[in-house]
Amino acid sequence: MGKLFSLVGFDLLIVSINLLCQNYNQLEKTMIKTILFLILILTSSNLYGQMVDVGTFTNGSTGTETKVELSINEKDKSYRIWIEGRPILMSRDGEGGIMLNSKQHRDFYETLSRVKTTYQSWIKTAVENNVKDVTTEMKDKVKTDTYFMYGSKYRFDLGQNLSFSFRVVEVDGKVYQTLIMKSGTLQASDNQYMTHSGIFISFYTPEDLQSFIDLLSMEKIGDLVNKQLNQKDLFKQE
Repeated sequence: MGKLFSLVGFDLLIVSINLLCQNYNQLEKTMIKTILFLILILTSSNLYGQMVDVGTFTNGSTGTETKVELSINEKDKSYRIWIEGRPILMSRDGEGGIMLNSKQHRDFYETLSRVKTTYQSWIKTAVENNVKDVTTEMKDKVKTDTYFMYGSKYRFDLGQNLSFSFRVVEVDGKVYQTLIMKSGTLQASDNQYMTHSGIFISFYTPEDLQSFIDLLSMEKIGDLVNKQLNQKDLFKQE
């Protein structure tokens, strides 16, 4: 994921798309998005610095690793968090993940904390009622941006609503109560024909989910941002 290129004005682009597309049909929306992305690419510079490692969430049951990285805008101290996901259709689609800007971060963090409470409650209910096969959706949703590989390039789907599913399944006599965080189908914001099946991250226990939440805590990310900015300040020329 470290090879993801930096794009200037993503926040401005998101606002512009939302405002400009409110009263246009699908064809006009696509044309507007294409023009905005062309302008963005032509005017891009290295506004966001290199990727900083935040850490890796390791699923306690499967050993699957989810890498989390951070890029920082040194000018206004804003940041983006990049979270690897797994493609829903692994046989067809390439890598992808979640992209949080600094404004989305808190809502994402707080949503996960609420979801954990529901997850714990539903596990208790499933165990007490000997439930071994069920899938149900939670009401919680959280808006993020997403990225995915299409061909040899990364594409971006801006404004995805992630949802959460609770799934109970019995495998070889063992019952698993799994929480699945997933996106819908992804569509490149600059080309409606470039699509991806979507991405997901699974948690097999509340402890798994808590370790992921801890990795994304406001304090941890804030400390990393400040550390990186302070190191840069040490080498500024007068």
